[in-house]
Amino acid sequence: MTQAGQVVFSKMEEVVWGKPAADTVAALAQKRGAERVFLMVSGTLNRTTDEIDKLRLALGNKCVGTFDKMPPHTPRSAVIAAAEQARAARSKCRSGGPRR
Repeated sequence: MTQAGQVVFSKMEEVVWGKPAADTVAALAQKRGAERVFLMVSGTLNRTTDEIDKLRLALGNKCVGTFDKMPPHTPRSAVIAAAEQARAARSKCRSGGPRR
């Protein structure tokens, strides 16, 4: 039996390449007026590279938390855990820019 479904992709506002991620994220946060940024990042990148530390450093006090425990296929329970952690950090930024 064939299952039906639908995937709706959100609008991608921009893609930046050729620049360090930390500098780019910090500049985007400033451009969008984000004062409390919550990072949702790859656990592998967080554990095995210094790229996420560079993001935190570039954001400074604006970085209010990090979630790096999203398993494959983004299960609902992990999304809820990430949202609860962001809420506890009183994050004011979400994918796509600051809350309106």
